[in-house]
Amino acid sequence: MIHKLFSKKELKLLWPFYTNSFMMILFFVIPFMVVHFSSLGFSATQIGLLFAVWPLGSLLFEIPTGAIADIYGRKFSVISGGLLMGIFLTLIYFFQSYWIIMILLALVGISQTLTTGSREAWVVDLLNANKMEKFQKSFFAKSYSIANIGVVISGLLGAFLVSNFGLKIIWFAGGLSFFISSFFLSFAQEKYKKQKTNLKDSMKEVVKQSKTSIKFGYRHPVLFYLFIITFLFAISFSIRGFVAWTPFLTSLNFPKIGFGYLWSALGIMGIIAPLLSNKFSKENKEKKTLITISFIFIFLGIIIFFSNNLIILLASFLCLSFTNGFRVPIREVYFQRFIPSKLRATVGSIRSLIIGISSIIGLTVSGLIVDAIGGRYAIIIALSLMIPVIILYLMIKEDKIKTKIRK
Repeated sequence: MIHKLFSKKELKLLWPFYTNSFMMILFFVIPFMVVHFSSLGFSATQIGLLFAVWPLGSLLFEIPTGAIADIYGRKFSVISGGLLMGIFLTLIYFFQSYWIIMILLALVGISQTLTTGSREAWVVDLLNANKMEKFQKSFFAKSYSIANIGVVISGLLGAFLVSNFGLKIIWFAGGLSFFISSFFLSFAQEKYKKQKTNLKDSMKEVVKQSKTSIKFGYRHPVLFYLFIITFLFAISFSIRGFVAWTPFLTSLNFPKIGFGYLWSALGIMGIIAPLLSNKFSKENKEKKTLITISFIFIFLGIIIFFSNNLIILLASFLCLSFTNGFRVPIREVYFQRFIPSKLRATVGSIRSLIIGISSIIGLTVSGLIVDAIGGRYAIIIALSLMIPVIILYLMIKEDKIKTKIRK
């Protein structure tokens, strides 16, 4: 069965990354975090701000750490980031203070900068070095599906742990996920020539690499629009996340323990969707597919706006997850296509920086909207942002890549 999904050569090279994708989420149940913060008496606005400091912590360090990975190598950067995230998540178990929890989540965000962009660049360069470029698209799809197998198990496991040990146990469990997943990455190969330099020269190279990547992305006739789309989509995703859905479903008498099972159901969607995406999406047709997906988001928003039926709303939530899972590998292949190897990690970090800014805005706005008019309207407002996303996709002219440089 395994050999039908993976070639022998692919599995031999990429098994640490696939295992990392599975283990990283195995004990990590985000909806229970929202429930836990609510149990501590935090408002939706406060919870939104707590989740916002995660990307805020990443914001100041995202591009430099991406450049450091380009200079010194991805492996050390990614593994170090995973271990630090595990440590800071575990420490939250011991505190109930709003401000201490906020500081720890900010440190989680800073640690995450060592992994974002670098892991993808590590895999892409490894495949290229082994003349296995054809596996790039399937890796992103399979990796996403494998991660969601972990989500399915984590929801059930999370429900069991919370029922028997209380909500606080999620922080120990979440930290354990990052420790174990980082351990498996230590077995992965790295085909990357690290640059030898001293500290002073390193900092100069970091600044230079960052400036080069920013200029490249701004002048590029496709990446420029993709960065704006990333900004809008990340705001939308943050506003309509669990800060909005958790109180919305709770107001409809959805049981707290049910969020573990819902998390598992979302994982099932995440397993199926990227595999179908990999099978049915057509090469060089990514933009049309991404536009169609954006229209589906708008349609689901209309259903959520008019429905008060819990079953229909849960089904809509699952459809949103499925559609996003279908979108992820297509988006990743489309994005990576336009980036040269030497800038891959840093440009990826620029995208992560944009996502971080968007998430700060979206999570803060989400909490404010939920406290003011409710979770339903936060979700509707978020999905309406797909309208300008569609317009921006239509503005992309791929045929001008070689002839147009933005000045």
